[in-house]
Amino acid sequence: MTSSSGAVFVQSDFIASKSFSITNISTESVYVQATTVGKELLGSEGTSSKNLSIKTSFLDVEGKAVDVSSVAQGTTIKVCTTIRKPADALGNFDELVLRQVLPNGWEILNNRAPGFGRRMPQGVEFQYFKDNQVNSFFSLENKNEVTIEIVAKATYLGSFYFPKMICEHMYSDNIFAESKGFKTTVR
Repeated sequence: MTSSSGAVFVQSDFIASKSFSITNISTESVYVQATTVGKELLGSEGTSSKNLSIKTSFLDVEGKAVDVSSVAQGTTIKVCTTIRKPADALGNFDELVLRQVLPNGWEILNNRAPGFGRRMPQGVEFQYFKDNQVNSFFSLENKNEVTIEIVAKATYLGSFYFPKMICEHMYSDNIFAESKGFKTTVR
């Protein structure tokens, strides 16, 4: 494809395992930009972080730890995710978002809905509930950590994947933390 200025643009799809080469046969400079797009294979992602840490625990309604690799259908589970900034971090960490996507076999119990009698978790400015996902927006001002609790129910029988949890600054790639995903079964 050629622009009105005579510049040539080429877009092509390459398979990751294939190699390619570019040869400039003109006297003009050639600028190349290669971009990759894709998703990690389920279970192959690792944990990573920069200036934040993330830890998730799973509790029953009595506050006892639950092994969510295999849970009974109908089990209510509190998904408690703690985001912590390093002790030596200076200043406030504003405009953070925690993205929590739950397995497809689980249903989120929106504790802000009428009848639950609960408010927004302390320290959270806004929460957006969508199907099996909750995005919590918050800042770490004058504190080093916040714990965000979501209540869910293991509803549908089967094997599912619990995606990684991601907390990140909305406008900076220097503040983030990701947990590892794992398989879970509702029996």
